[in-house]
Amino acid sequence: MSDRSTGRFGVARMAAERRRYLGGGSMKNDLDLPLLPSAEQIRRREFATVRRGYDPDQVREYLQGVAGQVETLERELHDQRKEGKAQRPPTPGESLAAAITAGQVMTPATPATTPVPATPAPTIPQQDPYEAIAKRFAGVLESADKEATAALAEAKAEADRVLQEARSEADRIKLDAQARAEQAKQQGTDSLAEAKREAERILGSLSERREVLVTQMHDMQSKLLSVAKELEASIDTEGAEGAEGAEGGDPAAPPSEGGASDDVVDPRYEDMWAIPKGKKMVDIPDLAALDVDFEDKPRD
Repeated sequence: MSDRSTGRFGVARMAAERRRYLGGGSMKNDLDLPLLPSAEQIRRREFATVRRGYDPDQVREYLQGVAGQVETLERELHDQRKEGKAQRPPTPGESLAAAITAGQVMTPATPATTPVPATPAPTIPQQDPYEAIAKRFAGVLESADKEATAALAEAKAEADRVLQEARSEADRIKLDAQARAEQAKQQGTDSLAEAKREAERILGSLSERREVLVTQMHDMQSKLLSVAKELEASIDTEGAEGAEGAEGGDPAAPPSEGGASDDVVDPRYEDMWAIPKGKKMVDIPDLAALDVDFEDKPRD
Protein backbone atom coordinates (compact mmCIF):
# COMPACT_ATOMS: atom_id res chain seq x y z
CA MET A 1 0.00 0.00 0.00
CA SER A 2 1.40 3.40 -0.97
CA ASP A 3 1.66 6.45 1.29
CA ARG A 4 -1.28 8.16 -0.39
CA SER A 5 -3.59 5.16 0.13
CA THR A 6 -3.28 5.29 3.94
CA GLY A 7 -5.55 8.36 3.99
CA ARG A 8 -7.30 9.27 7.19
CA PHE A 9 -6.89 5.77 8.70
CA GLY A 10 -3.10 5.67 8.37
CA VAL A 11 -2.34 7.66 11.52
CA ALA A 12 -4.75 5.64 13.67
CA ARG A 13 -3.37 2.34 12.38
CA MET A 14 0.20 3.49 13.05
CA ALA A 15 -0.73 4.51 16.61
CA ALA A 16 -2.40 1.14 17.26
CA GLU A 17 0.62 -0.76 16.00
CA ARG A 18 2.93 1.26 18.19
CA ARG A 19 0.80 0.70 21.29
CA ARG A 20 0.70 -3.02 20.58
CA TYR A 21 4.49 -3.12 20.10
CA LEU A 22 5.21 -1.07 23.22
CA GLY A 23 3.17 -3.22 25.59
CA GLY A 24 -0.49 -2.74 24.84
CA GLY A 25 -1.24 -0.38 27.75
CA SER A 26 -4.44 1.64 28.07
CA MET A 27 -4.86 5.21 26.96
CA LYS A 28 -4.60 6.49 30.54
CA ASN A 29 -1.30 4.76 31.25
CA ASP A 30 0.35 5.40 27.85
CA LEU A 31 2.68 8.30 27.38
CA ASP A 32 1.12 11.10 25.37
CA LEU A 33 3.73 11.07 22.59
CA PRO A 34 3.25 12.45 19.10
CA LEU A 35 2.15 9.87 16.55
CA LEU A 36 5.28 9.25 14.52
CA PRO A 37 6.02 6.68 11.79
CA SER A 38 7.79 3.50 12.77
CA ALA A 39 11.30 2.54 11.68
CA GLU A 40 10.01 0.13 9.03
CA GLN A 41 7.69 2.79 7.59
CA ILE A 42 10.61 5.21 7.44
CA ARG A 43 12.68 2.62 5.56
CA ARG A 44 9.89 1.90 3.09
CA ARG A 45 8.96 5.51 2.53
CA GLU A 46 8.80 6.34 -1.19
CA PHE A 47 9.17 9.77 -2.78
CA ALA A 48 8.12 11.14 -6.11
CA THR A 49 10.94 11.51 -8.62
CA VAL A 50 11.48 15.07 -9.84
CA ARG A 51 14.22 16.77 -11.76
CA ARG A 52 16.93 18.70 -9.94
CA GLY A 53 16.07 17.05 -6.61
CA TYR A 54 18.24 15.42 -3.95
CA ASP A 55 20.45 12.44 -4.55
CA PRO A 56 18.24 9.32 -4.01
CA ASP A 57 21.13 7.32 -2.53
CA GLN A 58 21.90 10.03 0.05
CA VAL A 59 18.21 10.36 0.98
CA ARG A 60 17.88 6.56 1.37
CA GLU A 61 21.03 6.42 3.50
CA TYR A 62 19.74 9.24 5.70
CA LEU A 63 16.36 7.50 6.16
CA GLN A 64 18.15 4.28 7.14
CA GLY A 65 20.01 6.19 9.86
CA VAL A 66 16.83 7.83 11.16
CA ALA A 67 15.03 4.46 11.16
CA GLY A 68 17.85 2.93 13.21
CA GLN A 69 17.60 5.72 15.79
CA VAL A 70 13.82 5.26 15.97
CA GLU A 71 14.24 1.53 16.59
CA THR A 72 16.72 2.23 19.37
CA LEU A 73 14.38 4.73 21.02
CA GLU A 74 11.39 2.37 20.78
CA ARG A 75 13.44 -0.43 22.31
CA GLU A 76 14.55 1.81 25.18
CA LEU A 77 10.98 3.01 25.69
CA HIS A 78 9.77 -0.60 25.86
CA ASP A 79 12.46 -1.50 28.42
CA GLN A 80 11.72 1.57 30.52
CA ARG A 81 8.05 0.71 30.50
CA LYS A 82 8.76 -2.78 31.79
CA GLU A 83 11.00 -1.42 34.53
CA GLY A 84 8.36 1.14 35.46
CA LYS A 85 5.71 -1.53 35.87
CA ALA A 86 8.05 -3.64 38.02
CA GLN A 87 9.08 -0.72 40.27
CA ARG A 88 5.65 0.90 40.51
CA PRO A 89 4.36 1.03 44.18
CA PRO A 90 1.05 -0.77 44.92
CA THR A 91 -2.09 1.26 44.64
CA PRO A 92 -4.38 1.78 47.70
CA GLY A 93 -6.80 -0.84 46.38
CA GLU A 94 -4.05 -3.42 46.02
CA SER A 95 -2.79 -2.68 49.57
CA LEU A 96 -6.29 -3.08 51.03
CA ALA A 97 -6.81 -6.39 49.24
CA ALA A 98 -3.49 -7.67 50.55
CA ALA A 99 -4.38 -6.60 54.09
CA ILE A 100 -7.76 -8.35 53.96
CA THR A 101 -6.13 -11.52 52.72
CA ALA A 102 -3.57 -11.36 55.52
CA GLY A 103 -6.31 -10.76 58.19
CA GLN A 104 -8.22 -13.85 57.16
CA VAL A 105 -5.32 -16.13 58.10
CA MET A 106 -4.79 -14.57 61.57
CA THR A 107 -6.07 -16.38 64.78
CA PRO A 108 -9.10 -14.82 66.58
CA ALA A 109 -7.34 -15.02 70.02
CA THR A 110 -6.69 -11.34 70.16
CA PRO A 111 -9.19 -9.16 71.99
CA ALA A 112 -11.60 -7.09 69.98
CA THR A 113 -10.20 -3.69 69.31
CA THR A 114 -11.23 -0.80 67.25
CA PRO A 115 -10.09 -1.47 63.71
CA VAL A 116 -7.50 0.97 62.50
CA PRO A 117 -7.75 1.81 58.82
CA ALA A 118 -4.71 0.85 56.87
CA THR A 119 -2.73 3.80 55.68
CA PRO A 120 -1.33 3.52 52.19
CA ALA A 121 2.39 3.60 51.81
CA PRO A 122 3.72 7.00 50.86
CA THR A 123 4.33 7.33 47.15
CA ILE A 124 7.87 8.43 46.38
CA PRO A 125 7.89 10.77 43.43
CA GLN A 126 9.98 9.30 40.66
CA GLN A 127 11.10 10.73 37.38
CA ASP A 128 8.83 9.67 34.57
CA PRO A 129 10.96 7.51 32.22
CA TYR A 130 8.63 8.26 29.33
CA GLU A 131 9.33 11.95 29.67
CA ALA A 132 13.06 11.32 29.40
CA ILE A 133 12.54 9.14 26.33
CA ALA A 134 10.28 11.76 24.80
CA LYS A 135 12.88 14.47 25.38
CA ARG A 136 15.59 12.29 23.88
CA PHE A 137 13.42 11.46 20.88
CA ALA A 138 12.65 15.16 20.39
CA GLY A 139 16.37 15.89 20.55
CA VAL A 140 17.08 13.27 17.90
CA LEU A 141 14.41 14.74 15.65
CA GLU A 142 15.77 18.24 16.18
CA SER A 143 19.29 17.04 15.40
CA ALA A 144 18.05 15.30 12.25
CA ASP A 145 16.23 18.47 11.22
CA LYS A 146 19.39 20.52 11.73
CA GLU A 147 21.45 18.03 9.73
CA ALA A 148 18.91 18.10 6.91
CA THR A 149 18.92 21.92 6.91
CA ALA A 150 22.72 22.00 6.90
CA ALA A 151 22.86 19.44 4.08
CA LEU A 152 20.34 21.47 2.09
CA ALA A 153 22.31 24.68 2.62
CA GLU A 154 25.56 22.93 1.66
CA ALA A 155 23.98 21.47 -1.48
CA LYS A 156 22.60 24.87 -2.42
CA ALA A 157 25.97 26.52 -1.88
CA GLU A 158 27.68 23.83 -3.97
CA ALA A 159 25.09 24.26 -6.74
CA ASP A 160 25.60 28.04 -6.69
CA ARG A 161 29.37 27.57 -6.86
CA VAL A 162 29.13 25.15 -9.79
CA LEU A 163 26.71 27.49 -11.56
CA GLN A 164 29.01 30.46 -11.04
CA GLU A 165 31.99 28.50 -12.35
CA ALA A 166 29.97 27.42 -15.39
CA ARG A 167 28.96 31.01 -16.08
CA SER A 168 32.54 32.22 -15.72
CA GLU A 169 33.78 29.52 -18.09
CA ALA A 170 31.03 30.37 -20.60
CA ASP A 171 31.94 34.07 -20.44
CA ARG A 172 35.62 33.25 -20.93
CA ILE A 173 34.88 31.04 -23.94
CA LYS A 174 32.61 33.72 -25.38
CA LEU A 175 35.25 36.44 -25.01
CA ASP A 176 37.92 34.15 -26.49
CA ALA A 177 35.68 33.38 -29.48
CA GLN A 178 34.94 37.08 -29.99
CA ALA A 179 38.65 37.93 -29.85
CA ARG A 180 39.47 35.24 -32.40
CA ALA A 181 36.64 36.40 -34.65
CA GLU A 182 37.89 39.99 -34.49
CA GLN A 183 41.43 38.83 -35.23
CA ALA A 184 40.28 36.77 -38.23
CA LYS A 185 38.18 39.68 -39.45
CA GLN A 186 41.13 42.06 -39.19
CA GLN A 187 43.39 39.60 -41.03
CA GLY A 188 40.79 39.26 -43.79
CA THR A 189 40.49 43.04 -44.07
CA ASP A 190 44.27 43.43 -44.28
CA SER A 191 44.55 40.68 -46.90
CA LEU A 192 41.77 42.25 -48.95
CA ALA A 193 43.40 45.68 -48.79
CA GLU A 194 46.77 44.21 -49.80
CA ALA A 195 45.18 42.36 -52.74
CA LYS A 196 43.41 45.54 -53.79
CA ARG A 197 46.64 47.54 -53.71
CA GLU A 198 48.44 44.85 -55.71
CA ALA A 199 45.63 44.78 -58.29
CA GLU A 200 45.72 48.57 -58.61
CA ARG A 201 49.49 48.48 -59.04
CA ILE A 202 49.27 45.82 -61.77
CA LEU A 203 46.44 47.63 -63.54
CA GLY A 204 48.39 50.87 -63.41
CA SER A 205 51.47 49.21 -64.89
CA LEU A 206 49.40 47.58 -67.64
CA SER A 207 47.69 50.87 -68.42
CA GLU A 208 51.04 52.62 -68.71
CA ARG A 209 52.38 49.94 -71.05
CA ARG A 210 49.23 50.13 -73.13
CA GLU A 211 49.64 53.88 -73.56
CA VAL A 212 53.28 53.45 -74.63
CA LEU A 213 52.36 50.74 -77.14
CA VAL A 214 49.48 52.74 -78.57
CA THR A 215 51.74 55.80 -78.96
CA GLN A 216 54.41 53.77 -80.73
CA MET A 217 51.84 52.19 -83.03
CA HIS A 218 50.42 55.58 -83.95
CA ASP A 219 53.93 56.90 -84.68
CA MET A 220 54.74 53.88 -86.80
CA GLN A 221 51.45 54.23 -88.66
CA SER A 222 52.16 57.89 -89.39
CA LYS A 223 55.66 57.12 -90.63
CA LEU A 224 54.40 54.28 -92.82
CA LEU A 225 51.77 56.52 -94.37
CA SER A 226 54.35 59.25 -94.97
CA VAL A 227 56.80 56.83 -96.57
CA ALA A 228 54.04 55.30 -98.69
CA LYS A 229 53.03 58.73 -99.97
CA GLU A 230 56.64 59.65 -100.75
CA LEU A 231 57.17 56.34 -102.55
CA GLU A 232 54.02 56.85 -104.55
CA ALA A 233 55.13 60.36 -105.52
CA SER A 234 58.64 59.10 -106.42
CA ILE A 235 57.23 56.30 -108.57
CA ASP A 236 54.99 58.73 -110.39
CA THR A 237 57.95 61.08 -111.03
CA GLU A 238 60.26 58.33 -112.30
CA GLY A 239 57.53 57.00 -114.55
CA ALA A 240 57.00 60.40 -116.11
CA GLU A 241 60.76 60.92 -116.66
CA GLY A 242 61.12 57.48 -118.27
CA ALA A 243 58.34 58.19 -120.66
CA GLU A 244 59.92 61.49 -121.67
CA GLY A 245 63.34 59.79 -122.25
CA ALA A 246 61.84 57.16 -124.49
CA GLU A 247 60.18 59.79 -126.61
CA GLY A 248 63.44 61.79 -126.94
CA GLY A 249 65.60 58.78 -127.96
CA ASP A 250 67.80 58.86 -124.84
CA PRO A 251 69.78 55.67 -124.54
CA ALA A 252 69.06 53.51 -121.64
CA ALA A 253 71.32 53.73 -118.69
CA PRO A 254 74.18 51.25 -118.75
CA PRO A 255 73.80 48.31 -116.48
CA SER A 256 75.98 47.94 -113.47
CA GLU A 257 79.04 45.73 -113.39
CA GLY A 258 77.38 42.99 -111.54
CA GLY A 259 74.67 42.62 -114.06
CA ALA A 260 72.12 43.90 -111.60
CA SER A 261 71.42 47.21 -110.05
CA ASP A 262 72.57 47.85 -106.51
CA ASP A 263 69.76 48.05 -103.98
CA VAL A 264 69.95 51.39 -102.32
CA VAL A 265 68.15 51.59 -98.94
CA ASP A 266 66.35 54.77 -98.31
CA PRO A 267 67.43 56.15 -94.92
CA ARG A 268 63.82 57.11 -94.24
CA TYR A 269 63.04 53.41 -93.82
CA GLU A 270 65.46 53.25 -90.94
CA ASP A 271 63.80 56.26 -89.37
CA MET A 272 60.60 54.24 -89.15
CA TRP A 273 62.09 52.05 -86.39
CA ALA A 274 63.80 54.84 -84.53
CA ILE A 275 62.49 55.61 -81.05
CA PRO A 276 60.96 59.11 -80.94
CA LYS A 277 62.57 61.65 -78.67
CA GLY A 278 61.06 61.67 -75.20
CA LYS A 279 59.79 58.09 -75.56
CA LYS A 280 61.20 54.90 -74.10
CA MET A 281 61.33 51.38 -75.36
CA VAL A 282 58.89 49.11 -73.57
CA ASP A 283 60.45 46.02 -72.08
CA ILE A 284 57.86 43.43 -73.02
CA PRO A 285 58.25 40.13 -71.11
CA ASP A 286 58.00 36.75 -72.78
CA LEU A 287 54.28 36.12 -72.47
CA ALA A 288 51.76 34.18 -74.47
CA ALA A 289 50.20 36.07 -77.34
CA LEU A 290 47.05 37.92 -76.36
CA ASP A 291 44.30 38.99 -78.70
CA VAL A 292 44.04 42.57 -77.45
CA ASP A 293 42.33 45.25 -79.48
CA PHE A 294 43.76 48.60 -78.47
CA GLU A 295 41.54 50.62 -80.77
CA ASP A 296 38.80 52.65 -79.23
CA LYS A 297 35.52 50.93 -79.88
CA PRO A 298 32.36 52.97 -80.34
CA ARG A 299 30.12 52.94 -77.32
CA ASP A 300 26.57 51.74 -77.61
